[in-house]
Amino acid sequence: MSVSGAFFPPAIREPPPPALELFDLDENFASEANRLAYLTNKCAGDGDIEYYVMEAGHILGLQMPEDTGARAVLGEVFKRIAQWKMVGGMGMGMGTGGDMGAAAGGEGFDRFEL
Repeated sequence: MSVSGAFFPPAIREPPPPALELFDLDENFASEANRLAYLTNKCAGDGDIEYYVMEAGHILGLQMPEDTGARAVLGEVFKRIAQWKMVGGMGMGMGTGGDMGAAAGGEGFDRFEL
């Protein structure tokens, strides 16, 4: 009688599926206008106003400190809009001859950038 070792194949677990459903493509590839529209449809009621303002500031690319509140984000947006209007935004400002940056001594602003 001879003794031989028993062989059991290893139990290999199936790897989990990739977490692609957790990856929001709209968040990364949608335009600012589409992302703002989605945010507007998502938020309803007075309780969402602060969240809405903070997220809209994030979508627009405002570089604000983490502890900044919605009031400061609105203040920054209004300040930038006022600066843009003073430079001559949309042809209604003080720019001459189509040079929108001439009033402020800049290179010219074709689009308001936040």
